[in-house]
Amino acid sequence: MHKKYIPIPYEAFPREREVVDGTNCLAFALGIFEPKWGAERAQYNLEMGIPIEKAFLKKVRELGFDTKKFKRIKTEDEAKCAGYVIRVYDFVNVKLNDGTITDDFHVIRREPNGKWFHKPGYGCYQRRVSIEDWIIILTQYGKRYVSFAIEV
Repeated sequence: MHKKYIPIPYEAFPREREVVDGTNCLAFALGIFEPKWGAERAQYNLEMGIPIEKAFLKKVRELGFDTKKFKRIKTEDEAKCAGYVIRVYDFVNVKLNDGTITDDFHVIRREPNGKWFHKPGYGCYQRRVSIEDWIIILTQYGKRYVSFAIEV
């Protein structure tokens, strides 16, 4: 039995410190707010070394969702107006606040109202993607992404 994809509206996603610190962009996009710590955090990471589309679908399956509900689309316009879209940015080298460089991916979600939301990472609150966020996302990740329409 698969989990039903029930995206938690951005306003309703828990804002408790434990959830903020223990979830990342992938967890938010999938509507998961179960905090993970230490080695458990890997449950919310994608596998490197395989195409980003395969890595995302593999993780979705591991988390218990039916991958048939996640339809790969070339443009967000292909998604139904009332549907959700998840955009998964491929791994790139990212400089962290402490100056270290790591490989990172990013996931954002479009709500049925057409607005994009994301959670910048562990320890960050979820929010609407602002102009500044778009600039950061495009500067860091470029246009290397895949999009999925989600059947709910």
